[in-house]
Amino acid sequence: MSKEEPKKKVANEIKVTQGDDGIDIIATYQNNIILIQCKNIESAISVKIIREFESSVSRYPNSLGIIVYNSEKNKGNKLTPKAKIWVSTSKENIKVCNKKEIVEVIKKFFSIKPEEKDYIITNYKADEFNLEEFGITSKNVSIEQMVIKKSSNRHKPY
Repeated sequence: MSKEEPKKKVANEIKVTQGDDGIDIIATYQNNIILIQCKNIESAISVKIIREFESSVSRYPNSLGIIVYNSEKNKGNKLTPKAKIWVSTSKENIKVCNKKEIVEVIKKFFSIKPEEKDYIITNYKADEFNLEEFGITSKNVSIEQMVIKKSSNRHKPY
């Protein structure tokens, strides 16, 4: 019998509801809120559906809203032309995908894009780790990637 690597958890489900004006699942990923609406329809998603979902998402600042469509039923255009325009110009963070794409959409949206001036730590292991100026102290540390944003507006610790 071969041992398989345990699967990494991508999101923690907080709440599943129905009939709540557009939010079917509320989940978290890296302490960020993700609002999901599931659509099991054959036709393209209309601008009306997008607008109603956008209204629901707007009640959760800095969240990600995802409309997940059934790719087995909706084989043509996933969005009407007006809905495409609405999504691309929305002030809210709204994405549309099928169930096979949802994990990648979440990871991509919340990935940190380091800038040239940032501090980047990758593949780091230590018995003790200390960044006093950031208030970070820990033991037995393994860091896959950490990006520390360097900002000229921030006060200097010393």
